[in-house]
Amino acid sequence: MLHPATPARPSTAAAVFGATNSGKSDPLPPLTLSPTWLARAACRDSDPSIFDVEGGPAGEAIRICRMCPVRRECLADDLTSGNIPGGIRAGIGEGDREAFARAYAIYRNAVGDYHGEIIALAGRREAHDGLDAGAALRDLADRVAEAADTMTGLVLATAAGLPASALLGDDEQTTSERARARALVKMHQADLVRAHQAHMTAIARLSAAEKPAGQFGETPEAMWARMRLLTLAGQVARAAAAVPTAIPAPVPAPAGSTLAGAA
Repeated sequence: MLHPATPARPSTAAAVFGATNSGKSDPLPPLTLSPTWLARAACRDSDPSIFDVEGGPAGEAIRICRMCPVRRECLADDLTSGNIPGGIRAGIGEGDREAFARAYAIYRNAVGDYHGEIIALAGRREAHDGLDAGAALRDLADRVAEAADTMTGLVLATAAGLPASALLGDDEQTTSERARARALVKMHQADLVRAHQAHMTAIARLSAAEKPAGQFGETPEAMWARMRLLTLAGQVARAAAAVPTAIPAPVPAPAGSTLAGAA
């Protein structure tokens, strides 16, 4: 069963890496969740029980999730809360979401470990040669954190994106539903483009910081974890885009029961 919106959280970089070291990092918004995002969810007035299924996706739950404008926030809430609700969420089953969350945690831990090593090395150099000796390393650490934030934004945009065929393939859509579906297709495409551009900018900044610091911007462990995370993001998107074998008629919510009050 889904749970209500949680209070706004800071960017995950702040949670994993702590405060920025030079103040130069630009935290990105993907994981800064508004406390009111659930009010925009397509499921807000639905019967929670249709999402609380075991063994496989429910057609009606997936249909609702596909037309939701906050699928990315729904997935992000899973990653930031540390709580993976059962059943269907963001149109995705619990097993796929758990695998995605595990891959995300492995990636953030690998990056966090390397970030800590860079900061420790900067501290040793500063202790030996003065404060300026660690400046390049601290800048690299900020760039590492920034790249991790933008990678998070990219994998969320990838996982939450749906192809036009998934949103416009229902022959029973009304004119208004088809218009909403077209708007969602454009939104998903724009989100992915913005996330990709932001990450490419962060990678360029990271690469520029490597030579002055005399260190690489990524460890082999972090690179493997990043590639795995991107792969799973694509798998999650494909799972959400898979057409259900049957889409039952909408189930009205019982009086006084909505997702906004689900626990």
